[in-house]
Amino acid sequence: MRRSALLIAALFVAVTLIPLITTDGSVADQDIPTEEGIVITYRIAADPYGSEHGQVEAVSSEKYTGGMKALIIPETVEIASKTYDVVNIGENCFKDQKNIDSITLPSTVGVIGKNAFSGCYNVKEIRLNSKPDIQENAFSLGINETYKAECSIYGFTPTRDVGTEGNPYEDIFGKYTSVKYMDIQPDSRDAIIHIALISLGVLALLYMGRCVKVKKIKRKKIKKK
Repeated sequence: MRRSALLIAALFVAVTLIPLITTDGSVADQDIPTEEGIVITYRIAADPYGSEHGQVEAVSSEKYTGGMKALIIPETVEIASKTYDVVNIGENCFKDQKNIDSITLPSTVGVIGKNAFSGCYNVKEIRLNSKPDIQENAFSLGINETYKAECSIYGFTPTRDVGTEGNPYEDIFGKYTSVKYMDIQPDSRDAIIHIALISLGVLALLYMGRCVKVKKIKRKKIKKK
C-alpha cells in the first residue's frame, strides 16, 4: 500500500514537472494568465545579483479578443514550485493588443523593451511603479492617423532628453500617441538636492530670526481733557 502511494506521488511529480523541463535541463517558457485572463509567456532570465527570488522576463502574450481589459502584470510568478520576480518586459511582448485599455507594471520591472506595447491604441492609462529603462517605441500606442492613441502616464521618470522639441519623448511614445497628462517623478538625486535646499533655507530663516532684535513700541497714554 505504501509503495503504491509513493509510486502515485512520484508519477504525479513527474507529470507535473516534466513539461516544465527542456531537453538541456533548463526550465521551459511558461504561459501564465493574469487575474484578468490575459495569457503571458514568461522566460527565466539571468540573475547576476543572486536575488532572493529568481528572475523572469515577459516575452510574449496571446492575442486577447474578449472585452476591454486592464493589463496588470504581477510582481512575481510561480514556475515549477519556485517564485520568480518579473524584471523585464520583452520586445514586442504586447504588440497590437487592441483590447487592453490600461497598463500597470510592478515595482520589480527594470526594462521595457522595444515596441513592447506598440499598437495598443486603446490604452488610456499607464502606471509605472519603478524607474525602468524604457526603450525605443515601447509605448508607441498609436498606429497611424486613423488609429491614434491618447493616454495618461503616471510615475514616469525621465532618463534622457530625446525626440523633437514639441515631444521630447517621441522615441518612446511614437508619432501617433498623444500624452495628455504626464506625472513626472523626479530623479532621486534631484529630490535629495531639492530637500537639502529647502532645509538650508529653513535654517537660514531660523538663524536670521534669532539675530534680529524686535523692539517693542511703547504706546503713549493719551490724557483725556
